Amino acid sequence: MRGTVQTGPENEPMFISLSPMETAMESDVELKQAIRRFISERPDVNDGEVEIQVCKGAVTLTGKMRSDLERWQIEDAIRAMPGVSSLVNNTMTDPLNTPSVIDPDIARPWFPAS
Repeated sequence: MRGTVQTGPENEPMFISLSPMETAMESDVELKQAIRRFISERPDVNDGEVEIQVCKGAVTLTGKMRSDLERWQIEDAIRAMPGVSSLVNNTMTDPLNTPSVIDPDIARPWFPAS
């Protein structure tokens, strides 16, 4: 049993007080599980390619995502979750899986041909 046990007059446990560190660790574990569930429920995300770290509500994501849109949507959803104090999204997108739509105005040469 973790925490401090306060005993009553007949040496019966009255209550258990958890230290702030133990409470933070429990909520961090719960937060990480909630984020993992959220990511695994998305069909467009391979949750095995995303690592989640949580420390005192600060979330760090690393790994691969399929597109920038996917990264931004997951980032916005995680930031809105209760208990998240900050988010660092270190995930990267795979350029081979990103759809390549070529805008002709951007693709043309900057300088006119001479």
